[in-house]
Amino acid sequence: MRDWFGSEANVPELIQKKKYGKAEKLLRQQFDAGRRDPDLRLQLADVLALDGRGREAVPIYIGLADEFGRSGNAAKAIGVLKKIERVAPGRADMADRLAALISDHGAGAAEVPAPPPAELEVAAPEPSAAADEAAVPAALAPALSSPLFGDFSREDLLAVIRGLRLLTFDPGDIIVGDGEPGDSLFVISSGRVKAFVKGAGGRYTMARELGEGHFFGEIAILYGKPRTATVTAADRCELLELERATVETIAASHPRVREVLQSFCNARVGGGM
Repeated sequence: MRDWFGSEANVPELIQKKKYGKAEKLLRQQFDAGRRDPDLRLQLADVLALDGRGREAVPIYIGLADEFGRSGNAAKAIGVLKKIERVAPGRADMADRLAALISDHGAGAAEVPAPPPAELEVAAPEPSAAADEAAVPAALAPALSSPLFGDFSREDLLAVIRGLRLLTFDPGDIIVGDGEPGDSLFVISSGRVKAFVKGAGGRYTMARELGEGHFFGEIAILYGKPRTATVTAADRCELLELERATVETIAASHPRVREVLQSFCNARVGGGM
């Protein structure tokens, strides 16, 4: 599909311009050409929801949430669930079903290694926020099954799922800034982010990139230390946010949640806690 000037139009651009009808037409052309992968179906559901056609989007979302959950792609499955909750608030049953699917997958979570020790921070008795934002995997191999969700029981996972909220960022948006209070954890449901750290000369350099399924902020969520890295959206991305206050509420009846977060903090700093 070409725009007025003859250049090739694409779905993200059409969505940004709120030309949802044209975006839907372009997506359905790709369906007719034989492409029916999950990302394309998710785009179609998003376009329908944005166009005020939530009832048409919900069945697509439900199928995708189940598919992602069964395959162990917990972050993406939960992101889709949050979209269902927006357009169909009465579907409380979906959180229970998704928690069961992710928990039952089990073995898939073991395929993704725990976060590596901080490369930019020397292990210390109390982890610093630098280990939190900057020490992330150098490679962008998809973490299809986020290790964070794989360590929870079904009941704990359900509590965490209910406490998450879905945020959307456009390319270049600042997600967390250097020096800001660190009071939340983020899991990447879709897209990529970049972490920048300030060097001795005061200049920021990119430290790492993170892709789908990876997470950052578990040290901040436990200790509330200021961020010592700036994280920006590398492209349009969706993040699941878990706030510190929410964790405290959840941990009162699900203490294992705090234990899991603590174990990832220890992994970040090489077990120095």
